Amino acid sequence: MGLFNIFKGKKNKDDAPELKKADEAKKAAPAKKAEEAKAAPAKKAEEAKAAPAKKAEEAKAAPAKKAAPKKEVAPAEVIPEDDEVSEDDEAVAVEENGKPVRNGKFDIRKAKDGRFYFCLYASNMQVIAYSQLYASITSAMNGIKSVIAHAPKATIEDTTLKKPNPQNFPKWEIYIDKAGEHRFRLYASNGSCICHSHGYASKATCKGGMESIQRFASESAGIDKTYLTKK
Repeated sequence: MGLFNIFKGKKNKDDAPELKKADEAKKAAPAKKAEEAKAAPAKKAEEAKAAPAKKAEEAKAAPAKKAAPKKEVAPAEVIPEDDEVSEDDEAVAVEENGKPVRNGKFDIRKAKDGRFYFCLYASNMQVIAYSQLYASITSAMNGIKSVIAHAPKATIEDTTLKKPNPQNFPKWEIYIDKAGEHRFRLYASNGSCICHSHGYASKATCKGGMESIQRFASESAGIDKTYLTKK
């Protein structure tokens, strides 16, 4: 009975390919494991040897970090952007004898630090230029005279071009600020910045602002000092 069962079990293995295959794999497993263990040090050494080259290749393929955008440096003594436009500036009605002024008008104001600056309004009552900071009202008045004298004859230096054409003073300078908007500055013959603009969405509107100053900054422009008496 026992011999019959042994013979029967052997016969069933021979007749079943799956059982035969599993039996062969079981027998071969120790030899395969020994072979893999023997090959492991060589494989590890090969990977270690290739690691520096792989690392160098990955570093070369990695995208270069973008350089930080160059920060726009405002000219010395120009009023900060948070001082440029108060909540009242755009709403102030430039009037004379109760009627809107059709010419330009300068408005002398006091900055947060106690110094003075002026704004230039167009006939539509919009601020089109701001001055630098001055220690006294007399200096601010001289700045207004300088704008009137230099605005019509100053040449334009466009620094937004790939190859700007440098100009001598007095000159207008068109540039792009840190917010990506177009602005202009007006320099006197001594190289001092005497007024600058707010930001414009395009170069064309920026140039339009410069032309507005040339029209409205004239001897006929009024000078308003009433803001100095406001509390």
